[in-house]
Amino acid sequence: MAGAQTRCMSCRAEAVEEFLDIGTIPVANNFVPADKLDSPEPAYPLRVGYCHNCKHCQLLDMVSPTELFDDYTYLSGVSDTISEYLRGIASGLVGRYSLGPDDLAVDIGSNDGTLLTGYLAHNIKVLGVEPAKNLLELSSAAGIETVCDYFGLETARDVLKQYGKASVITSINNFAHVPDPHDFVQGVDVLLKEGGVFIVEIHYLMKMVQDGAFDTIYHEHMSYWGLTPMIALFEQYEMQAIRAEVLDIHHGQLRVYVSRKGELEPDETVGATVNRERELGIPGWETCSKLANNAYNVRTELLSLMDKLIDQGATMAGYGATAKGNTLLSFLGVGPDKLKFIADRNPIKQGTYTPGHHIPVVSPDRIATDKPDYLLILAWNLTDEIVREQSDFLDQGGRFIVPIPHVRIL
Repeated sequence: MAGAQTRCMSCRAEAVEEFLDIGTIPVANNFVPADKLDSPEPAYPLRVGYCHNCKHCQLLDMVSPTELFDDYTYLSGVSDTISEYLRGIASGLVGRYSLGPDDLAVDIGSNDGTLLTGYLAHNIKVLGVEPAKNLLELSSAAGIETVCDYFGLETARDVLKQYGKASVITSINNFAHVPDPHDFVQGVDVLLKEGGVFIVEIHYLMKMVQDGAFDTIYHEHMSYWGLTPMIALFEQYEMQAIRAEVLDIHHGQLRVYVSRKGELEPDETVGATVNRERELGIPGWETCSKLANNAYNVRTELLSLMDKLIDQGATMAGYGATAKGNTLLSFLGVGPDKLKFIADRNPIKQGTYTPGHHIPVVSPDRIATDKPDYLLILAWNLTDEIVREQSDFLDQGGRFIVPIPHVRIL
């Protein structure tokens, strides 16, 4: 693990100042198998800082990508909401850019191939780039050819030799994982055909601040992007944002369409989004401090509520064995003494334990068996889907606790 990073990974200035310290915690997606519970469990500082030069936000302590992503437990296809959303991205790009059988679509961080399956009905050639070896069997079963590697300039050159240039390249919730965005953007430039488009989508810093979504901070997310610093990064490589969309999915995403300068014309959404950021002071030191203050307030309020309910004899479990949930639980110091289990539909996670505090992860069937009084929704960005799925739990008198953006009971 590298030491504290006070140099900005975007503008490279020595101008990054800490604004939130989550603590020294295990990697959020490193769920622990039952036979490894007694093994040493690495933990790393999780601190996030703000660049006073270009306004970029990033982690101050970087964990090696190989530890984070070589074996990965998140699956795109488990959530119906996310699966539909990802396939919709592909279908939308086919229509927007009139893609046909001669076009190649590349998805960086392709996971189990869910997004790329959205192109198949349109006879578009597809290729995934995904470093997690354990996901290759899933993407192959979905009919997706995948290069198992981390994306950057060298990988892009290898892909170019074998598959040719891409008409569209997508990076959905992957660009924030990149320790060297300069190498990444250079790779995009090499692989993208003339007139092609790179579509990057990330958790939006503006929405993180507005929603108080501090739990989105974890070791995988090395960057927390606003459009303003992202534009400055792409301009260093003669690339430009041509469209910007703020989306509701995952409590707020920023989708940016990028082309080489002079190839496609930017529309009014880019200037409008930059102006909106400027009006709200995002990214900015004051708004980052606001995010930190919300984290401390949620911790105090949620711990107080949980202790009160337990004192009253209530039982609690969690729903959604998510990375963001593990950030929240680690920040609170919550273990199986407060949450009996965490239910999750992902079969890879079932039978494992959360990193750090070792709360068991089980099938949602366990909810009907154990009948907890309260379910803490850790995947709170999917609250509507979870409440619909667990309607029987509500009908039988169960209640949901939603932790963010503010603590509330449903």
